[in-house]
Amino acid sequence: LLLALLYTPRHPPTTVSPYRVTQPTGRSESDSARSIGHANVLRRLIEAGARVNARDAIGYTALHHATAHNPVLDLAEILLEAGADVNVQDRFGVTPLMCAVMVAEPRSVRLLLKHGAKTDIKDNDGCDALGLSVLNMEIQSMLYKAHDSNRRPGVRRWCCAGTRGSE
Repeated sequence: LLLALLYTPRHPPTTVSPYRVTQPTGRSESDSARSIGHANVLRRLIEAGARVNARDAIGYTALHHATAHNPVLDLAEILLEAGADVNVQDRFGVTPLMCAVMVAEPRSVRLLLKHGAKTDIKDNDGCDALGLSVLNMEIQSMLYKAHDSNRRPGVRRWCCAGTRGSE
């Protein structure tokens, strides 16, 4: 059943082990379910022991993908409930919250904050989610409300605006 759920004509069948299911392309079992948008497939994979924090080649987890590009929030919710690390960083230091901020996806930002995403984790360039939010006032407002009170009111971080091509 698991092979039938993951197999697509463009990819050879997956390799199944009790601990991890991967395709020869290197995609994790959670990536496969996310990419076809089936919450029931993801639930079955998790029940079968899929690792929700498995990483792809750049260190993204399924949660990075589910909350950023074309977000699939029902899958993100399932991943979070199954123990996905909300503050996991890829090899560049980017968290799922940063991904959601960079693609200006307020629904994803809201979901991640609800599950305890930290706003002050820095990536390898020294930027945090607050610094990345300078171009989207709705997201910036959510992040400031969620951010701990150590930051002085009115102080905004513009550290990433220049590196992202903004003025």
